[in-house]
Amino acid sequence: MNESSSLNDSQDSEKSLCKLSSHDFAEIKETITFVDKTLFIKCLLRDTCKIVLLTAPKAFGKTTLMDMLKQFLLGKTDLFKNLKICTEERRFFLKNCKLHPVIHIDLGQVRGSNFAEVKVSLALAINATFQEHGYLVKKTDDGTRIWASEKLNISAIKVESFEKFFDTEKCIRLSAAELEISLKFLSEVLHTHYEEKVFILIDEYDAPAVGLVFESCSSKDDIRLINDCLEYFMANTLKFNNFIKRSLIFACVRLAGAFSGDAARVTRHYPFLSDVGYAPYLGFTDAEVQQLLKRPQVKATCGKVTFKAIEKCYDGYMVSNSSLKIFSNWSVLNFLERVARTAILAYDSFWIDTGYVKNLEELFAEPSIREKIEEIISCGEVKIRTVKSVSIEHLKILKKLTSLEFDEVSEENVQLFLQFLADCGYFNILSVDEKKHKVGIETEDENTEEETEDENTEDYSILTEEYSILKIPNFEIKRHISHTCYSEALTIKNKYNFNSKNIARYINALQLVLECTSESNFVDLANPVLALFCQPSQRQIANESELHHILYTLVYNSRYFVTRSEVQIKKIRKSRGIANTFDMVIIFKKIGIIFEYKLDSKSAQEALKQIFKNRYHTKFDEPDYRHISKKIYAGLALNTNEKRVYITYQVGNETQSNSVCSDNL
Repeated sequence: MNESSSLNDSQDSEKSLCKLSSHDFAEIKETITFVDKTLFIKCLLRDTCKIVLLTAPKAFGKTTLMDMLKQFLLGKTDLFKNLKICTEERRFFLKNCKLHPVIHIDLGQVRGSNFAEVKVSLALAINATFQEHGYLVKKTDDGTRIWASEKLNISAIKVESFEKFFDTEKCIRLSAAELEISLKFLSEVLHTHYEEKVFILIDEYDAPAVGLVFESCSSKDDIRLINDCLEYFMANTLKFNNFIKRSLIFACVRLAGAFSGDAARVTRHYPFLSDVGYAPYLGFTDAEVQQLLKRPQVKATCGKVTFKAIEKCYDGYMVSNSSLKIFSNWSVLNFLERVARTAILAYDSFWIDTGYVKNLEELFAEPSIREKIEEIISCGEVKIRTVKSVSIEHLKILKKLTSLEFDEVSEENVQLFLQFLADCGYFNILSVDEKKHKVGIETEDENTEEETEDENTEDYSILTEEYSILKIPNFEIKRHISHTCYSEALTIKNKYNFNSKNIARYINALQLVLECTSESNFVDLANPVLALFCQPSQRQIANESELHHILYTLVYNSRYFVTRSEVQIKKIRKSRGIANTFDMVIIFKKIGIIFEYKLDSKSAQEALKQIFKNRYHTKFDEPDYRHISKKIYAGLALNTNEKRVYITYQVGNETQSNSVCSDNL
């Protein structure tokens, strides 16, 4: 496709910048930031293996890619006009973009705290898949269902067998054995109707395994039942299915392998970034990001953004044995959307919010894990031994780790956890090396010591171990890992014995003040600040700098607003000395508030006067702040002797200020 169509530089001003909440290919292709990935279809259909498993972290466009393939296989030709698969591969397009039988199942919600819950959620996923093929049946006058297909009518396949999966209430009451053969049965039905073998698309393949790690399923019997059910389901769907033509499977982590069983023998797995053929289709390549920023409509709404600006925080993952880099499309698009919405070139952690690793702070505090994390932060990389084949036992280990149910963590389990984080996208796997070792085989023969130690004995096997080099891919993730490992807010909370509820009340009160500048909202801000610092068990603060540092640190990582501390204002021309700095500025959309803090002997009124005397208020006149239409200035004073918090504030150029005081504790 030529650049103008490939990169979708349409002049249609009605188009959205992006559709962050949508996975629908038809919707996303109409956005300003749509990037053409349609050649993925040819790459997949030309693969010599008919069942392909691709793993990539969350938010790299897997679900949209699968929907694109589905629409192609359903013959939706209009969706692909002027796209690469149509313009550059015309013969392939005309031959393959037609109606095929397609089974699509999303396992994203297949999880639960026991076997019964997992079975019901699997039944609902299967039922949703059958519902897509409602055209195969119709109701008679008496309400019974019959085949709508003549080919099925003359076949030996009973419509009642289809109905038990098609009807939701009937489906959730089916046994595990019946659910396990459901998609194999549907494949036979579609093959009979279309007289063609079936394409099977499986999304979120690893969700049941991930769910087992993070759900509180403590029963060993339930875990075994879940494992057996999913193994048989996958085996019947993928291996023991004579009606399958091709299958594409998407997963986030290789934990999916724990439930593959016999299906693994017929599946080719391409780990994230391991194959240069598939790598460009998951996420954005560096060339695609650069071309994206050149589009007129992107320039018009995100003019401040350069490729270097994106590289600075959201740099791409390196592809194995290639110079190619892959950026998280979720992070890039969220960044562009944020800049377009706020007109502020402010970095934030977008991709990481889609992750699901719980108790990360507590795990990073575990010495054996913390040692490896500190090594990768300081040295840039770390080497681990990789688990090539994930089993149910590995899931149990990860479950214990993430649930903090351990006394100490072995080196082997630390490496398993780091591998899991790498699969989740926390680390870039730079290289994979194999080492082979001879391992002796124990026999039941009673040999003499001399015979056992004979150098020429052949009683050994070759053990192959795989090692990977892990590296943090970019600043976005490094900042998240660093903040988690060295969480200043967590340190302050523990150091001063702060109550979590009071911290939450303080952050919420700041949000309310920004949304509505009322006297009552400032009182509601003063109260949690007082509660933070004046509890009986509270460690006393020494000076204003400490007060300022605490109030800033507790909110600096909030996604609700942009927070900056020790902000320097531009010097007046020809003035001497260094520029003045004020304590904190908080920005929400087009609203900004400057804070100055005082302790004990000084008043809130003095703090507010300092904002104007030292010209802190002129910060809002600088280019990065000119979009702010509502400007608020506030002095906050904590009096530990009186156990009171005072706030004096002024809105915009009003000549009159208002003062409030906290309630009694």
